This record gives sequence, structure tokens and C-alpha cells, in this order.
Amino acid sequence: MKLDTFYKVKVVEEKPINFGIDLASEDFKDGLVKIKEYTPYNTKYGYLDKNGEVFIAPKYSSAFDFCEGYALVEKNDRFGYVSKEDNTKEAIPCIFDDAYDFSRSIIDGKLYATVVIADNICTINSEGVICSILHGELCFPYKNGFTVVSRNGKIIYCDEHGNEKFSFLAEEFQPFENGFAIIITIDENYREHYEFIDTTGKKVNSILGPENSCLEFLGYEEGVFLLLDKTNNEIYVCPVENDYENKQVDNSYQKLSLGNYQIIDYECLSEGYISVEIKSIETHKAKTIYHKIKKSKGKFCLEFCDKFILDSKEVTAVDVRPFSEGLAAVRVDKLYGFVDKSLNFVIPPQFKVVSNFSEGYALVTDEKKEVYFIDKTGKKITKPISYIREIRSLDEIDTSSIKELEVISYSYTYSDEDTLKSKNCSSYEEFEESINDRISEYIDSQNAKTIKLVGVEKCK
Repeated sequence: MKLDTFYKVKVVEEKPINFGIDLASEDFKDGLVKIKEYTPYNTKYGYLDKNGEVFIAPKYSSAFDFCEGYALVEKNDRFGYVSKEDNTKEAIPCIFDDAYDFSRSIIDGKLYATVVIADNICTINSEGVICSILHGELCFPYKNGFTVVSRNGKIIYCDEHGNEKFSFLAEEFQPFENGFAIIITIDENYREHYEFIDTTGKKVNSILGPENSCLEFLGYEEGVFLLLDKTNNEIYVCPVENDYENKQVDNSYQKLSLGNYQIIDYECLSEGYISVEIKSIETHKAKTIYHKIKKSKGKFCLEFCDKFILDSKEVTAVDVRPFSEGLAAVRVDKLYGFVDKSLNFVIPPQFKVVSNFSEGYALVTDEKKEVYFIDKTGKKITKPISYIREIRSLDEIDTSSIKELEVISYSYTYSDEDTLKSKNCSSYEEFEESINDRISEYIDSQNAKTIKLVGVEKCK
């Protein structure tokens, strides 16, 4: 039986930095990325700006991505917000039992968010002022001008001031996007109906979902909703009919076949492209490409975008990411580069890990495992940043290139007493001691290096 042991280590090169980045699990938004400070039995979060400087020092027990200039943070089991405008204090104190991202209203253009305080569901503005108290069995976050409340089987749309604007008897819904939303109902034959509404609650289209299948929302762009039918390998293109009720048009849509391919996974529509992982029904081979919906002579068609050009030669992509600020990360073999919307590489593949672009910069990790920011030409704009990485064995560390190393924590998993016997241990306590001994032996064997056992947090 295999024993899994994981170590978290902090690698410091020439200039020690007190913070680490876990790029694999963090995104880069609004020009800021989360950073972590590891201490025994504790982890604190803050933010790093696109210049590689600490914007907010790690002091929160949890932190979330920035959105509309604000980020949700947690301290002392309460939630609040920090702002890009002032990093010296919290924009809204950590006083809420729960909270969600800010969203800009499509009605008045201002920012609002849904929060929970003392068991009350409220809407607040960006100054932290409570604008409404909502009542319902279930409440969904404020987005694009509405907070959605579930009450007595109804889906009720309320504005930022708590006024009920309209409601529907429905099972599910999709939030407003660019002024339109989807309401999903189920009829007596258990078929799903998708009704498209505008911000007044007026129906602008309606379609009947396929039998034995559910449609998945891909996005909205240029007057059409895109939904995916995975079971039948089809994409539904549903136009917004502004005069729908007078025309009495029903099921106004076009189905686009995916042919001999089946979608395994996908990212929602981004800047006109859907990044998808597809598998050939005939050969069962998988690949990742872009799909683009195009319109010609009043009809829609599906364009497969899988021809990536590198140095005037066509290359095959292993992974494709959503577009952001006109560029998208694409992996060829084991390395990522960035392509423009013509699918030409403007930054050649050279990175192990990448983020999306935000405010003209992206966060990357190169083959030397250095972490830094680049601009849209691929130019390095910051010095390497320290990072935290997880390894399965201390032998994975190349001590010849390390000035200082800190073993921050380790965790292990085991299943039963057979595992203990395989390690010649009679008890779990003896097993833990053996791990401590192994770390100590490793530190002693590397006497030419400065290796510190800062603390051990054992997590079963």
C-alpha cells in the first residue's frame, strides 16, 4: 500500500521575500493577485500588484479575487472588502456573516453586493450602506442590477433597494448578462423550457429543451444566447426577439451540430471564443480547440479554430484558455505561450504556468521555476518573486541552486494498519516521529546549505 507524504517548502534565491505565490490556484484580476504567508498552523492572505510589489500585506484568513475594484476578505470569521483605491485600510469593515462580490447595476451604473448580517440578507452599496433587507427562503448574489430571491416556489427579481420588479414560477435561472436572463421551468412531461427575458421581465424568446438532456449555458453575445446540449453534441443559438410577443414566435433558434466530436469540457464564451476540449467519436482522441459562432446571410455557423501559427508553421495545441484583453494562453507540448485572435503566437511557448492578462500584464512561471510578470510582448517586467511549492519527496529539491530553504509543513495520508506495518511503525505517533526524523536527517545531510525546519503542521 502506497503512503503519500507531501511537503510544502519555501525556496529563496538571491533576495529573500517573506511572501509566497501559489500560481496554480490563483487568478490575476484587476491587476492584483493573491499572495500567501505561511506560518505553522496558519496561513494569511494579501495581494501583490502587477509591479511585483506587495499591495496589501497578508493579514486575512481568506481572500478572494478582485472584481470591479473590490475584493472580499475574511478576518475573525467575518467578511468585509478591500479596495484598489486605498490599501491602508478596509474599504468596508469585516462585519458580515457572509458576503459576495460587487456587481455593477445595469440600471443606475453603481456597485452593489449581497451580504448576510445577523441572519438578514441585505444589499449594500460600495460605501457599505445597507440599501435593502430581503426576505426569502434562498437568496442569490446581486448581479447586473438584480438580487434573486426564492420564495414559495417563485423566483423573484428585486432591485438594489429591495423592490420586487417581477417574478416567475421556475425551477432554475441564469443571471442577467448584457440586459437579458434565462428562466428554466419544467412541464408535466418533465421537459425543460428555457425562457429569455429582458430587464423589465418581458419574454424575448422561448425554447423547449431536448428530451433526456439539459442545456448548459455558454454565454451571450451580440443578441444571441448560446446553450450546449452535450447529450446530442449540439449548440443552440437563440436570438433575442425584441418583438417576440407580437410575432408570437416560439422556439426561435438554430441548432449547430458538433459533427463527429463530443465536448468533454469547456470554458464559457469569452471575447467571441469558446475554449473546448473535444473527443472524436470515431477515434476517441481528445484535443482542445476554440469554437466561434459566426453569422452569414441571416444564418449562424460554427467555426472550428484549431490552426495555431508559430513562426509561420502550424502547430497543434494541447490546451487552450479563454481570451482576456485580446490574448489567450495556449499550450504546445509542455509550455504555454499567448495567441491573438488570429490564432498567431505573439508570445512563443516558454512558460510552465500562466495566468490570464489583466491591465496589460500576466503572471507566469518559466522553465527555471521563476515567477514574474510579463507584458503583452512577453517582456519580463518584474524580478522573480518567491513562491511556495508542494513536493512529494525532499529529494526533488535541487539544493545546488538554493540559498535558503524552509520546510514549512507536511501532510500525509494513510488508510489502515497495513500502512503502519509497511513503515515498521507500531503506532501513528511512531509514524509521525519517523517523518520528523527523515526531515532532520535531510537537513543534516545538506550542511552546506541553510535549511530551516520552521514548523510542522501535520494534517491527516
